[in-house]
Formats: sequence, structure tokens, C-alpha cells
Amino acid sequence: MIKERGMAVMGITQPADYNLDDFAPWWWLPTAHALRSMCEVAGFKVLDNGLTWHNNALSLLLSV
Repeated sequence: MIKERGMAVMGITQPADYNLDDFAPWWWLPTAHALRSMCEVAGFKVLDNGLTWHNNALSLLLSV
């Protein structure tokens, strides 16, 4: 669906390219399950998701 529209989503439709030196501890962020649940409770539909950065980050493709 996204690729057909010519859109790119890092970590879902294209590889994620990270420089580990650009990151600081993100221990305060919600878990992948919590983030997905918060989006659904807020009324979004999760169309796709993908883990990036050695499974340390989650990208969600959402619709309303």
C-alpha cells in the first residue's frame, strides 16, 4: 500500500540507517507493545510496523 503510493517509511519500506554515536539512552520510552496500544486507544489503526536499530526501535505506520 505504501510502496504503491511512492512513499517511504524508514524501517518498514526501506532499511533504517543509524549511526550509533547519535543516540543517547532512551530508557524512558514506552515498550513496543505499549506504544502500539496507546496508538490504538487514541483511535489509530496500525497498518504495519517494523523493528529497527537491532530491534531497539519501533516504527508504526498508522491510519485514522
